[in-house]
Amino acid sequence: MFINEDNIHDCEANNAPFFTRTRKVRCSTTSTNPKTGSISEMPCEIERMMLPQQSFSDVYHVGSLNKAKRSTNRASLEANALSVSHCPEAWTVIAELGEDDTWRLWRMPPSIFLVATSLNRAEERAIREHMHKLGYLKPMTLWRSPVIVNDNGDEGYMLFETREEAVFEADGFDFPRRRIRSVASFKTTPKLDALLESEPKVGTDAEDYALIGFARLAGYDGLWWHESHDPDILSAPRGALFYPEEWERENIGRIEVAEFDFDYEQMHEHASPIRRRPIPKPDFV
Repeated sequence: MFINEDNIHDCEANNAPFFTRTRKVRCSTTSTNPKTGSISEMPCEIERMMLPQQSFSDVYHVGSLNKAKRSTNRASLEANALSVSHCPEAWTVIAELGEDDTWRLWRMPPSIFLVATSLNRAEERAIREHMHKLGYLKPMTLWRSPVIVNDNGDEGYMLFETREEAVFEADGFDFPRRRIRSVASFKTTPKLDALLESEPKVGTDAEDYALIGFARLAGYDGLWWHESHDPDILSAPRGALFYPEEWERENIGRIEVAEFDFDYEQMHEHASPIRRRPIPKPDFV
């Protein structure tokens, strides 16, 4: 899911790795027609965009470094990249990884990560449209149905690939069918599925995977999400590392969460501020 900047907490206050807020840049783009699939020229050029990036000299991974073992146990938010963070004790709790070892990975010079949570909406749109242009995304229509999300009767919504599914869900909650809406969206193509070694995705999952694919193709070492550090709601900062084989590593064993005193002050020294720079590999466009 793409995270709204307003939901990002101050890192220092949440004991998460250091980062700074950045000035947003203006970048306009056109939308794709979900029925015809047509797309017009984008006013901003991807290769000239100044996108937010951050460098880390080391990261942590909880679990196996063996790619085959990682893919068989659980679905990954990071596709076929290695899931990493600076708060392994949080992810040990969130992903229920108490029996797994923790690895520290490091390298010099520091890596360059695209910071997903510092992208503005126009930049997200431009990236999605560009991935569509390159054949990694395909426009589609989803159907939005209102649902009840908890025992308090609060409303939310779900997206479905067919109107019939949306109608069935709305009828189950006694919502009038007139509240069902069509939503322009995307789905992954076999080209992106092959790149990320994943099953086909639709909707926000497809958009998330397109961003991972873009970061890989654009020459970044990984992608980073500065999400709030709150394991109680299954949230913590995280990253996707594309080429872990290029990093040194050491096994620091299993983390005893109750006793683990993570040195965030030390981690601050290994993270640069977020800065806007051209993409590392502009020729891929």
